[in-house]
Amino acid sequence: MDVKELLLEHFEKLALGVAGLVLVWLVGQPLLASSPSERLQDEVARYNARLAVLKAHAEANAPRPEPIELEREVQRALAGGLPPQPWPSWLMHRRPVVLVRTIGVQLPDPPEHHPPIDLSGRGGLGAIAISWAANPRNRLVAVQNYRVYRAAGKLPREGEPGWTLLATLGPGEHSYRDTAVEPEQQYWYYVESHAVEDRKHPVVEKHEFRLPEEQQRQRSAVIGPFATQPQTYVEIISVQPREVREGRLIEPFAYVKVWRFFDDERRWRDSPLLKVEVGQQVGGVQRVGTREYDFTTPWELVGTRKRIVDRELGPGLQVKEEQDVAELRHRQTGQEIELNNKVRDPVLELIKKNDRYGVEDTGETG
Repeated sequence: MDVKELLLEHFEKLALGVAGLVLVWLVGQPLLASSPSERLQDEVARYNARLAVLKAHAEANAPRPEPIELEREVQRALAGGLPPQPWPSWLMHRRPVVLVRTIGVQLPDPPEHHPPIDLSGRGGLGAIAISWAANPRNRLVAVQNYRVYRAAGKLPREGEPGWTLLATLGPGEHSYRDTAVEPEQQYWYYVESHAVEDRKHPVVEKHEFRLPEEQQRQRSAVIGPFATQPQTYVEIISVQPREVREGRLIEPFAYVKVWRFFDDERRWRDSPLLKVEVGQQVGGVQRVGTREYDFTTPWELVGTRKRIVDRELGPGLQVKEEQDVAELRHRQTGQEIELNNKVRDPVLELIKKNDRYGVEDTGETG
């Protein structure tokens, strides 16, 4: 069989084979090519390379500012004035808009004035001593003076009259001794501080600070009541109650001694033994040596009696004790008290040991 006949006999098979090869090539070519993501990455890489080249070119050929020799002209131009001459060729003159934010800058605190503190007082012989301290919270102020006010008797309510100005003291004084007092009278005190801004301080001068008018006067708290130490003490020696003895009525009386402080001598003195009957005032003018001393007291005798009391001498040990009791009434106030010859005032016992007791308690200056 020749070739022609062979090809004709197998032509159908050959055609099918060629068609199959073409189909395989058409289908397989897209599969063998690169994916879309890979193509995108390649394209991004090409753009990045191009940008790098352009950036390098821009940095290498950026304009350089020409030097400005006169800095003040630039500052004036920025503030809206005329531009410096000549301007750099790359700069256009226009009034800039500048935004400013201040961080961490704090103005100093203004002056402050506060009341005096640590007021205290104590009563002594013929005087009451008070003291105070400047307020440590004061700032940038100069105290001009301190003014001491006093009220006697009952404490006045807020806004009521009754306060009296006693003294005006300098800024360096922080105590006062009030000698214009009555024995056993109660007194109240407060201190008022007057101040202005400290104009010598550089901060006050720089910022022109002024102390508000409502802060220029500052009043302390009220202290009291205080009373002078009594300048007269009555000591009961013995008493005679009313009784009938041998058919005779004996009226009550008491034997007493009066202890009194004399300002001119700055010491205590005791009177001679005095006999006081019911209704009589205790004390009086008595001669001691070459001088007469006034031992008059505000008390009068209103009664006497004797009483038995239990006195403890120790744990579980008691004795019966007889006491001579004198009943006294204050001639001005009507106050009534009882004194006896066994229980003594502890201050009186100290006076007996030291005739200058209490003199040093309030000092001699004020």
